[in-house]
Amino acid sequence: MRARSEQPIKVLSKTFRILDVLHEGNGKGLRLADVVERVGLPKATANRILRSLDGLGLVRFETAQGRYFISDHLEKFGRPPLSATLVQLARPAMTRLVSQFEQTVNLAVVEGDHLVYRHMVEGLHSVRMHAILGTVLSFPKTALGRSILAHLSGDRVTVLAGRTYTSAGIEDLITELEHVRHTGYAVEQGVSEPGLSCVGSAILDMAGRPVAALSISGSASVLNDEVVQVAALRMKQECDAISLKLGYSPPRQKSA
Repeated sequence: MRARSEQPIKVLSKTFRILDVLHEGNGKGLRLADVVERVGLPKATANRILRSLDGLGLVRFETAQGRYFISDHLEKFGRPPLSATLVQLARPAMTRLVSQFEQTVNLAVVEGDHLVYRHMVEGLHSVRMHAILGTVLSFPKTALGRSILAHLSGDRVTVLAGRTYTSAGIEDLITELEHVRHTGYAVEQGVSEPGLSCVGSAILDMAGRPVAALSISGSASVLNDEVVQVAALRMKQECDAISLKLGYSPPRQKSA
């Protein structure tokens, strides 16, 4: 009796055969006739399955080419979560920054509408931080968050900061973000924790979207204006290098 329950469901078996041949197409896509020929299914059956997969966002149909492709949404199932990739990429950079400045270095990752604290390398002489991994951080009240907001549209900033700030506060924030965007880093002094200073810089993905940020944090007496400027520029170099590894291509500078 148990053997019968272990038989594959026919429609699932057909579906996975179609996904297999699309995957074997190496991103070139297949027409309906090609799928029918390679899978050996009736045209109506293959068409019905492909349309269902398209509706679920697992494949996409390009009308101009008349071809079906595996969707980006489905391809990501074979990859590690972005947060895990970012931790792996950022860990060596964080270690280098701790070695140079002896202050705590933090990684926060954008997850939907939240900024989540994902990794920390504690400094040699840093003050003890109260945040723990997995904590949801404020976008507008942290250097990590503001460095990310600087790369977003005004409407998006309004949504993410509106939980914390009034309309007037958001207007002031947007003005400040113009400076952050220009320098490439944000500074926070004693906002999230008294006596603590932080400087943060964003990490961008292939499309230029901010997906994470690094920050250096420590005592305000140690991270004075002079040290902050040096640390910020050094950290931005590390963040830019991580962005490149994610596929980001910075815009070319216009020649004079």
